[in-house]
Amino acid sequence: MTGHKTTFAQGLGIASVIGGALASLHSLRETSGHITDDAYKTADVPQGEGHVAYHLAREAFTTAGAVTAAVGSAVATGRGDAQAWFPLAASATGYLAGQWSGKATAGSWAPSGRALAWHVGTSVLFLSGVLLLHPPRRRP
Repeated sequence: MTGHKTTFAQGLGIASVIGGALASLHSLRETSGHITDDAYKTADVPQGEGHVAYHLAREAFTTAGAVTAAVGSAVATGRGDAQAWFPLAASATGYLAGQWSGKATAGSWAPSGRALAWHVGTSVLFLSGVLLLHPPRRRP
């Protein structure tokens, strides 16, 4: 938007979302590394032994899209486009919901203490950015 001045809170919000995106690259790299890992092939799946790899690939591409959308929406919101906040919140929430689904699907929040720390850090950064970039409410 022309003439819009980014506030300190908006700048911090953008930086937080970008930090969350950068932190998510570690998780994305880990997930992508399992796509070709023979340990993730299982003959017990009716769709074939490579079906788990398909889901890992789909997760990696979905994650990359959600994180990219979050960053783009954060920058647009910080530059005065209040309508970009909802896509920011939706993409960050979707990404984080998937990241935290491990307890329900695998019985653990994360496969290790280190992974849990990455999840917490990514979540704090993304959620801080979403909250800092929330547009002010307009009074009628």
